[in-house]
Amino acid sequence: LLKGVQRDPNSAAAFYNLGIAYKRQGQKAMAISAYREAIRLQPRLAEAYQNLGNVYLDSGNVQQALAQFKRALEIKPDFDRAKRGLEKAEEARRLQSQETFNPFGRLVGASGTQRIKLDEVQGGMSAEERHDDRDQLRTIMHALRTASQDLRSHVYDQLIPALDEVQGLVAKGRQSSVSFNDAHAELREATRKLAKLRRQLKARVLKLRAHEELLGGPDK
Repeated sequence: LLKGVQRDPNSAAAFYNLGIAYKRQGQKAMAISAYREAIRLQPRLAEAYQNLGNVYLDSGNVQQALAQFKRALEIKPDFDRAKRGLEKAEEARRLQSQETFNPFGRLVGASGTQRIKLDEVQGGMSAEERHDDRDQLRTIMHALRTASQDLRSHVYDQLIPALDEVQGLVAKGRQSSVSFNDAHAELREATRKLAKLRRQLKARVLKLRAHEELLGGPDK
């Protein structure tokens, strides 16, 4: 599937199936990114909204889950799986609204039976989950920074010199020379690599965005 989306980055079906594969692997952030790309390419793909809603619901992001299920039903009003997902999301929202913090530093459900230490749910995550999240974010940011630096270096070290060489030969009137053909080939190769680096950078940005959305938005 990864090779498929590299060869055809405009295939909504490929990104949709990639989202399914990531979800089954438990890679929720990557599944979100894939489903969102499928939706960008095919905005009326109701199944992508429905599956995206399921990922958000599994991640505890109820508001986003509700929005995705509702969008799926706007496109396909008789979509049973989206209807069931919406019912689950509404029930999850109802349960969340019943939870209140008591003065003793614990989260207490409306029934009084569910008690969780406050320090384990701060920000919606346990201490171990926060530690894992920081590690994931550090990895994502490192990859994003590397992709950005690679793109910048390529532009200044290869693309601009290749462009300058072609322009210089054109200005000298040597369009038909062998040297011009060689320079033009280098420019084509530099342009091809630029497109590849841009795709890599975009993938890192999408992964960061998906990570933020998984936690309920950048403010979390």
